[in-house]
Amino acid sequence: MDTGNFDVDERLKEISQHGVPDFPVGIAFQNYNYSKSGNVVLHWHEELQFVIQHSARSLYTVSDRQYVLEEGDALFINSSCLHSATPLDKPRSSYICINIHPRLLYGFSNDLMSQKFVAPLLSSTITAIHLNGTEYWHKDARRLLDEFVTVFERKDFAYELESQKILIEL
Repeated sequence: MDTGNFDVDERLKEISQHGVPDFPVGIAFQNYNYSKSGNVVLHWHEELQFVIQHSARSLYTVSDRQYVLEEGDALFINSSCLHSATPLDKPRSSYICINIHPRLLYGFSNDLMSQKFVAPLLSSTITAIHLNGTEYWHKDARRLLDEFVTVFERKDFAYELESQKILIEL
């Protein structure tokens, strides 16, 4: 199924590859006008996802909850959670999408990092976290996301290590 930005299969799984197999992380700067429908269709993927609302406002639906993202807000979407998005302020609404495969955070399946930190998150009931400034730690999380985007876009020497460090801190 062609959504304008990416394809999904019959199970609604996004079939795009984010990054490359040995560095599975990708960033996309998106404007809703790029998709045929003007929306991000219902889909899911194995990657953890952070969305940063770049301009205007959008409505995100994750599992059975809805989040209105104002300009500057961010949203964490857990692995394998169905989600979609609709701009509330067409045509100005745009966002930054960061997709991270969990193995980037732990390296080896069933290693200590995986068992102690990543697997509990992936198997938790947490579907999404709205980083809108209502909690004291949201500001730090947004700073780290901005830092990640800058490091990833510059691609200076060893940016992969710096990117991974920021994501682990996040």
